[in-house]
Formats: sequence, C-alpha cells, structure tokens
Amino acid sequence: MQALIDRWRAHLVHEGSTRAVALMRIGFVLLVWSRYADEILPFRHRGWDWWLLVPAFFVATTAMLFGVQTRLATVATACVLATMYGVFGWLGGHEPWVHHHTYLLNIGVVWLALTPCGRSFSVDRWRAVRHAEITGAEPPPERGPLWAVPLLAAQCSAVYLWSAVDKTNVRFLSGDQLESILMHFYSGSEPVSVPGFATVCLVASVFVVLVEYVLPVALFVRRWHPWVVLFAMLFHGVLYVAIPVGTFTLTMWVYFLAYVDPEAVHRFVDQLTGRPYATSGLTPR
Repeated sequence: MQALIDRWRAHLVHEGSTRAVALMRIGFVLLVWSRYADEILPFRHRGWDWWLLVPAFFVATTAMLFGVQTRLATVATACVLATMYGVFGWLGGHEPWVHHHTYLLNIGVVWLALTPCGRSFSVDRWRAVRHAEITGAEPPPERGPLWAVPLLAAQCSAVYLWSAVDKTNVRFLSGDQLESILMHFYSGSEPVSVPGFATVCLVASVFVVLVEYVLPVALFVRRWHPWVVLFAMLFHGVLYVAIPVGTFTLTMWVYFLAYVDPEAVHRFVDQLTGRPYATSGLTPR
C-alpha cells in the first residue's frame, strides 16, 4: 500500500513540457467557438439570462484562447460551459446543448483547467519571457505538473469503451442500424439498390465495434502511436465525411494530444521553428 501511495505522490509532482496542453487549450477554445458562438450572439435572444451569458462566454473564452491569466480564464470557461450544459440545457430545455458531443467538449475544458496550460503559447508566457529579459534572468522553462493529463486521456478512452458497449447488440452488429443511418442521410425512405450494401453495412458495423474496443487501450501504448493515432484520426475523418457529427471529430483529434509524450510534442515544435530544445530544459533523445 505504501508503494502505491508513493507512486501516486510521485505522479502528482511529476512535471513535463506544457506545450501539448497549451495546444489542447487553443484547440478546445476554437471548437467551443465553432459550436456555440454563433448561437449565443445577442441579437438571437432577448432574455436577461442570455445577456449575462454572452459577455461571460466571450470574455472567458477569449482570455483562454490568448492565454491571459490562463488558469483563471480556463476555470471561468469551464464554469460558463457547465452553466450552458446544466442550466440552459437540462433545466432550460435547450436540447442541443446536452448532446454527448457537447458534453465531451465541455468536460475536456474542465479537465484542462487542472493543467498549467498557460505556460506555453500564451500572453502569460510572453510576459514571463519579457520579465526575464528585463531582469537579465533565464526565461522560465515551459514545464509544469501534468498529473491531470491522464484524466483527459481516460475521458477519451471512456468514449470509445462505452460507445462499443452500447453498440454490442444484435441490431447494430447485424448492420441494420448502420444501414438505417446511411439510408436516412443518403436515400431517405428509399432502399439502397447497391449490390452487397447490406453485407458492407454488416462488415462495417462489426469493424467499428472492434475498433472502439481496441482504441481505449491501444492509445495508451506510446510505441504504437505512429500507427494507432494516425489510424484513429483517419477513422474519425471518415466519420466526419460520411455522417454529420459536428465538432466530434476535431474534438477527438484534440484529445489525442493527451496520449502523446509531452516531451515529444515539445521537440516537434522546436524542430518546426528551427530552435531545437530552446529554453526547454530538455535534452535530445
């Protein structure tokens, strides 16, 4: 038991590069705007509660995007999204805001608020570097405690796992449900006359369920990432093109950063900018 406690304590104080969580911060904000911003513009609503929501939403998300008082801004954004989901969605009856796609996006911001996502790619970072230049000190390394990042990865894996469990039934595995979905979007009430269409739907249904059972575990194996992450991105890309899934595909792509070694992300960004391992506190591998 003591060994387990010691391991947990070590995990809580473990530090790593903050560039991956900073990229997640930017990605989540852009997706939040894509999903909600147009819908809550002032001219669309007249109630006082909406007039309170609008400035809270845009101030919090803009500060989070640019990284101004980033931790506070991310917490504020998480609170705004929770209010939209619970008060306006569940209690107010605005059904689109309680969809599982919006929940996944909102909870991602909640978990991200537990990370030092403002120590890279932010105004906060720029101010810290400027202060170091003025005082003649070394710029602070882009590092911080990353104990909350596995929560993001676990959330993503849970989506796959419970989606697979939900699909493990005769109606889906027989291909009937997928066939109905495709008919709804492509042929309406008319049966699809393509030869072998039912067989393709059966094979695709079984394949989807297998993928959703494998990915929750496979994504945690970092030596498989070059293939598994690429496959998962292609998988969601096909879903986006085939059926209307809204922000779900890009949300999952952002979540994949939670599985990737943060030091690898840091080195990759350095290589892109031509400044290998600059101000990172890292050593090349």
